[in-house]
Amino acid sequence: MSMFPRIIFNITQSSVRRGLSEDGTRFQIPFQVAKRLGPIDLDFEFGPLVSTVGRSEFLYGIVGGMEVSKRTIVMAELRGTSRMNFTRDTVTLNFGWRHKLNEHAIWIGSLGHELCTPDDEQLALIGYCGVQLVY
Repeated sequence: MSMFPRIIFNITQSSVRRGLSEDGTRFQIPFQVAKRLGPIDLDFEFGPLVSTVGRSEFLYGIVGGMEVSKRTIVMAELRGTSRMNFTRDTVTLNFGWRHKLNEHAIWIGSLGHELCTPDDEQLALIGYCGVQLVY
């Protein structure tokens, strides 16, 4: 189990103007619980996300991962956000991997799609790929 407060803010407004980040400052307190069930690792997350711009939200999700080799883990994630009264949900399904390149680098990636959004907004395709440096 874990809980860690996080403050999210923009150093420059150019990222907001280009649509890369949201405006304002956000404060998040995610609560996380992890449990191993046989070969599958499950992680649950939930908590509030309070924003200085717009409405505050509630975050929730579950991630399942399974080791396919000593260096590679595949994962699936179902993640959602809603208003604090649990309306206007956005739900996303992602599939991804973590592959240990060496003791200081992990190749990570994910590809997913929104399953539902409020007011029938256009569903987004979401993905990322990168290297996590561990020291």
